[in-house]
Amino acid sequence: VASDGLVQALAPSSGATRWRTTLPGTLLTITWDNGWLLCSNATGDLAALRASDGELVWRTELGATLVGPPVAGLDRVYAPLDGGRVVSLDLATGARGWERVLPGRVMGLHAVASQLIVGTTGDAVFSLDLASGRQRWRWRVGGDPAGPAASDDRHIYFAARDNVRIMERAKSPAV
Repeated sequence: VASDGLVQALAPSSGATRWRTTLPGTLLTITWDNGWLLCSNATGDLAALRASDGELVWRTELGATLVGPPVAGLDRVYAPLDGGRVVSLDLATGARGWERVLPGRVMGLHAVASQLIVGTTGDAVFSLDLASGRQRWRWRVGGDPAGPAASDDRHIYFAARDNVRIMERAKSPAV
């Protein structure tokens, strides 16, 4: 449970508090991924807590507000920021890796295999290499993507707000 400056873990059977951690600012997002809690606030900070006990592992200032929840992939965290920016952070330390600026506002992130799928209000969906941030491909759509993509073993799926179709992009053979 997240509220202004406080993250709490509750026991599912009783609702009793298991742990509490105080973080500065108004919390905007809280995301669980494989034992990590990733928490962002309104001033552009991102914090990683150990989900088992709430211990703060790292906190970093991103310099911009997150426009959606961060996504973990490989050994990194990917954060969608104001201004069409996507930043890569080391999951264990919070150290910055690559940063990429895309046209439009980031509408959703999805990490799959070795790529980060990013939909933007620039009427496009991008595939970025998880390790380097290099653009692998760009798929032009007739309207803004509606949220993050989804995937299965063979395809990447996303919906666009063009009232015409749901688009599908097959993974490249190298993936």
